[in-house]
Amino acid sequence: MAKSNFEIIVEIVFWIMLVILIYQLLLKIIWHSPADIAVLYTGFIAVTTYLLSFTYKFARFSGRVEEFMKNTKQSFSDIKVDMHRSFSDIRVEMHKSFSDIREDIKGIKKEFSQRS
Repeated sequence: MAKSNFEIIVEIVFWIMLVILIYQLLLKIIWHSPADIAVLYTGFIAVTTYLLSFTYKFARFSGRVEEFMKNTKQSFSDIKVDMHRSFSDIRVEMHKSFSDIREDIKGIKKEFSQRS
């Protein structure tokens, strides 16, 4: 699935912020201290862009799921109607078959009683 322009821009911003955050943390470790607030802002922006990207992907996925559910709902209704028709047909055929079997048994009883 191709990514939209919005997704690409958000991911680029996320990776840039992540690289800047790592760089600032490395500077903090080796005592070339950027301001604490700058590190916090960069981290906050990185987390926010990641959440924005995740939310966008989730929203697109849920939209596809709703569309799928809408499309399949009618299919399941059609299957239900077909199954009901099939079971009705089977019930009628079984009734006919049992009636035929009863008639055969009656005929066999008659023949057996006539022989006796």
